[in-house]
Amino acid sequence: MQPQFSRHGRAWHLEITDAASLEAVLALDDALWIATSAPIPTLHADAGLLAALDPDGDGRIGLRNLKDALRWCLDNLADHGAVRDGIGPLALSAIKDPALRTAAETVLRRAGASGAVTLQMVRAVRAEEQAKGLATADRILLAATEGDPADAAYVEHAIAVTGGAPHPSGSAALSPETHAAFRADLAAWTAWEAKAAEVQVLGDATAAASAAVAAIAGALDAWFILADAAVVDPGVVDRAWPRIEPAKDQVLLDPAAVWATLRAAPLARPDASGRLYPDRSVNPAWAAEVRALFDAAALPLELGADGLDKAAWSTLRARLAPFDGWVAARPNDAARGRDAALVAGHLASEDLPRRIDALFAQSRVSAAEVAGFDAVERLVLFQGGLVTVARSFVSCVDLFHPDRQPLFNAGELIADGRRFRLAIRVPDKARSLTFAPHASTFLVYADVGAKAGTWDYEVVVPVTGGERGTLVEGAYCAFVDREGLELIAQINKVVANPISIGEAIWQPLGTIQRTIEGWLEKRQAAAEADLTAKASDAAVVAADRGATLAAATGSTVVAAGAAAAAAPPPATLLP
Repeated sequence: MQPQFSRHGRAWHLEITDAASLEAVLALDDALWIATSAPIPTLHADAGLLAALDPDGDGRIGLRNLKDALRWCLDNLADHGAVRDGIGPLALSAIKDPALRTAAETVLRRAGASGAVTLQMVRAVRAEEQAKGLATADRILLAATEGDPADAAYVEHAIAVTGGAPHPSGSAALSPETHAAFRADLAAWTAWEAKAAEVQVLGDATAAASAAVAAIAGALDAWFILADAAVVDPGVVDRAWPRIEPAKDQVLLDPAAVWATLRAAPLARPDASGRLYPDRSVNPAWAAEVRALFDAAALPLELGADGLDKAAWSTLRARLAPFDGWVAARPNDAARGRDAALVAGHLASEDLPRRIDALFAQSRVSAAEVAGFDAVERLVLFQGGLVTVARSFVSCVDLFHPDRQPLFNAGELIADGRRFRLAIRVPDKARSLTFAPHASTFLVYADVGAKAGTWDYEVVVPVTGGERGTLVEGAYCAFVDREGLELIAQINKVVANPISIGEAIWQPLGTIQRTIEGWLEKRQAAAEADLTAKASDAAVVAADRGATLAAATGSTVVAAGAAAAAAPPPATLLP
């Protein structure tokens, strides 16, 4: 069948109504398409249809995407007469591909139906399968173990320890890789926990002792160096101790500055013994740390009862070194705080890993079924949706039918006593304005929402006839969306390309007129300024002459301008 063209406006458009016209689209020169690419946010159609037309997920539907969809649809339909304008049931007999037909039969069986698959039916069956938590290959969601508390505890534990693997649902899932990492972590954690008794020299108090040592270690090492230096040069202690200067007013001291100075000073003033005592000449800024060192570490380890010297300090650190190394080698922190019996049970169990492997195998079967459901849904959508999509991209005849709308039309703007039936959403205003001045028509940008000032989205409206009228920035208008909902709109930007031939002729003339008016205004302002300056010069000359005459005659002479300024206003006569 030969493609059919019809005349709309000043151009001929391909009529797209069935499979034959879709085949004509594939043969049509790409240069004759109305649009060869469009961002998905500007299109108003079923979300699943738009996603199926964007397999690479770049957010745009292009010429190649649409052509691939047309070929796939026609190749997989045994009955091209099933192609229609509007998404409806897909007859089982219309499916050519055996695998697709098998998937459709599964949908019908699970839905308890026969004959034809509907969009609602395939989506319900797929959602039911996805709810089982195994719809993605080698991914186990916690939902997959709801019927078995032991499996649920195991999977939850594994996801908590490893962080899980990404899943299309957005939830964390267990994968073979994270499962293996979990098993390895359990083994490492168990082995690590087994060493606790060896390294905790003070039992549960060992961690507090280690923290007390770490808090003072650097300052205490420096203090022992100072004590050694004082043996050779006792004056080094005074030189090492900073001076605390009062403020400039000699009354107040800055507490923060004083404390910072003390924290930078030695722990205490060392004496000849080279020992640190918890209660002798201790720097107040370090008193708490010194006290904690003795109470939490040195004294419990039977060191420093008579002061802590360098040898005792070395012994103290050596006693705690195994514990510090043990802490540094701690496995994944996510396992910390778990019940020891639970960890041991999950590590020792041989049955749990086998059940998890069975769930992975089941997930691969489920994923294959879901992929089949996806393909059936795609064929349902393409059978009834590609006609409308192709018309919007290729011929756009829907613009000329009052009962139809192209996919890119968001609604109609009512402004200036007119209805503008084409309004396109603007997902990227900056990009749109880059090309707007090169458009062949007058463009109006407007914010749209249910309430003024609270805008939901923005549209651009081409004005192709009449004059500009009241289409100005800031003007409020009405907007009716595709579902007939009445909203409010406000014009926020106007790109004033010529609307009609008359405006195209008048636009340059108007520019010339505005240029001439601006030039005349400048000339008038310059003339007024010149006249004012000359009048001022005349007044100054007159005043000078008056002063000269007064000096010569001894009388008072007032310049004409000054006299006029000093004269009282005339009386006002009331009727």
